[in-house]
Order: sequence, then C-alpha cells, then structure tokens
Amino acid sequence: DPEMCTLIDLSARLHDIGKLRVPDSILLKPGRFTPDERSIMQKHCEHGWELIGEGGLAQLFVAQEIALNHHERWDGNGYPNRRQGNMIPLAARVTALADVFDALTHRRCYKDAWSIDDSLREIASLRGKHFDPELTDLFLELVPHLQTTFGNLDAYLGTEARKNDFISDRERVARELKEDLGTFDVRR
Repeated sequence: DPEMCTLIDLSARLHDIGKLRVPDSILLKPGRFTPDERSIMQKHCEHGWELIGEGGLAQLFVAQEIALNHHERWDGNGYPNRRQGNMIPLAARVTALADVFDALTHRRCYKDAWSIDDSLREIASLRGKHFDPELTDLFLELVPHLQTTFGNLDAYLGTEARKNDFISDRERVARELKEDLGTFDVRR
C-alpha cells in the first residue's frame, strides 16, 4: 500500500526523537556504555512515545508506535517492553531493519562504517532473532537490487528523500519549531 509506505517513511524519521532527553555525554560517548548509561539510553524509546504524543495529533500514532518499538526484537529480547513477533507493530519492524542498516553502513563516534555486503550479512545473521524473517528476506533482496539499479545507494536514497515535500520543507519546519520550542521542555 503506497500510502502506508509513505506514512512509515515519514513517521520513521522521528524514531529517535526521544534522544533529545538523553544527555550528550551518553549520546556522544565513544566507548561502551556502563549499565546505568545503557539504561538511560534505552529510555529514549519511551521518551519518544511521550514527546510525539504531547502533540495530541492522532495522525502521529504510527510515529509514536515506531519510536516506542523500534528496538523490540522478533525473539522478544528487545526493549523497552520485550515484545516479540507480530506483537511488534509492522511499522516498527520495518524501521528496525532500516535503522540497523543505516547504523552499520555509516560511521559513528564509536565505530567505522561497514560495507553494504558486510552489513547485509550481519542483518541476515539476525533474521528471526532481531528481525521479522519475512521482512528480512525482502530487505536482503531489495538492497542489492537498488544497489545494482542505482549504484551509490546513499546518493539515491538522499535524492529520493529530497523529492518528498515533507523533507524539502524541513528547514522551514525546523525554524518554526525552534521558535515554538521556547515553551517546550524536551529534557523533562
């Protein structure tokens, strides 16, 4: 369903908004987290649910579901609620795959970028554990197809994202939010 795909695309962009309530000392830490730091970081899912919900817009419910559930695992060993299988909303299962692929293929303060092939092998190894097996199979089929068709996958995805009215207007939205955030305490 193209409308659902667009809704997931737009909603998934808010998946980590809860990190606004995580201290930079943890977000930007180059090494491993202590147990306390990990606990604080894992709260970003619940913070995201709360932040998105504060808007009171029913249209943002999918974004809330994604924010809350994108670290749940197919086998039930994720967080924050240890949901498993189809109890994890579809939009969150899709976002989890994209989020991990993005994290693997891009440099982070704590790791270098992996190749697309190595990233796909890692995702394949997590099929049925971290990820929905059917979605994983589709993802593993789609990424090489996109890579063959479009070459530079990052460039292609960036170009496609900028075609979206929501994304092309983000500077305007950011300015408006910046003006309004004076009354909005994200660190509660």
